[in-house]
Amino acid sequence: MVQTRRLADGRQHIDGYRERRDAERHTVTRTYLDGRSTTVGPDFVTRSQPHRLTETVHRDGRREGFLPDGRRAYHDEFVMRDRERLIRRTVVGAVVAGAVVALTVPLIQTFHLVPVRGVEVVAYEPAIFAPGIYASYFSPLPLPLMVSSRCVMCPPPVVAWATPVDSYADAETLMGDLQIATALQDGMPVETSVEVTQAAAGDPEVRSLASEVEGLRQEVAIASASNPELQAQLDEPRAPAAVPVAKIDVQRVPVPEDARRQVRRQVKDEVVSHQKEKMTTIADVVTSAQAPNHIFQVAEQIEATTTGNETCSLSTGDLIKFNGAPDTGDVAFPMQVVTGKAGSCPAGSVVQVGLSDLQQMLNGFSQRVEQNLRRVHDSTASVGNPLIKG
Repeated sequence: MVQTRRLADGRQHIDGYRERRDAERHTVTRTYLDGRSTTVGPDFVTRSQPHRLTETVHRDGRREGFLPDGRRAYHDEFVMRDRERLIRRTVVGAVVAGAVVALTVPLIQTFHLVPVRGVEVVAYEPAIFAPGIYASYFSPLPLPLMVSSRCVMCPPPVVAWATPVDSYADAETLMGDLQIATALQDGMPVETSVEVTQAAAGDPEVRSLASEVEGLRQEVAIASASNPELQAQLDEPRAPAAVPVAKIDVQRVPVPEDARRQVRRQVKDEVVSHQKEKMTTIADVVTSAQAPNHIFQVAEQIEATTTGNETCSLSTGDLIKFNGAPDTGDVAFPMQVVTGKAGSCPAGSVVQVGLSDLQQMLNGFSQRVEQNLRRVHDSTASVGNPLIKG
């Protein structure tokens, strides 16, 4: 299946997938033109992207992830605490902005199984920080942080801000922009080099995936035979799909100023919740008076269906919100795309998103706040001004 749609800048975006059914395993696998794939089984869903984690979500709420080289990134197990069954996640590696990061010490995370309208969602339990870490958020920065290519703590230059800033004077404003920009960077597509290493070429799964993607491109070529504009897009240089050398394809994403301010408010609310050791659940958000204004930050790849019954994808960093006041009895909601990267569901479109996916977005938001809070504290607590490259 091949789909085309026009992007905001007038260019046509080409997408397509090939579907394969395995009657013996009872699975359906879709391999997309950009190399990502989704496999849906009776009790699991596995998603993979080139140079990203391959993640499996099990029906019982447990997850496991693997790095691009096949090493385990994290795994979940059930544990008991005070007569409550929890999920404990052990994280040993991650992929950040296309780069594999191995942790020197495993990170242990805890998740609660929370029933919401007959659906059991998995909610993240915030980490407990020392009071000084929170104090760094509510205090002015020791020195103004000037935005430049030498600034190692500035938001990555992947956002087309409506109102750019020249400097940051406080952590509250800085962390709001970091929340948006670091997520968008993590979700941006990864370009690949022309050469495939011998290790990758010798991997049967890599060869199979590359073959399927090439088959999809041939289908696109056939579909574009009578479409000159589409053919022009296809004639642009394109690299093979399965390549181990990662490079982020930076395309600045426009983020509305009202969404930027709302995310800053939510980051502040999340920091306060962390201080109180309170987790954020989708039930809390849906029943809040602020629900129509809440911005959800997509935490992982999601295949969505628009109100026009067209398929599109959302990926890490895309921003969505309720399309009107949410019905408190629903288990899936119409969500309006606030901003999306090239290749994502277009801004303004309305897609259906379920409770579990929305909870995962809240989990990812909370975890990113923790990461940025630690970064800002560690940098401002050091000698000198480590926010700037020497």
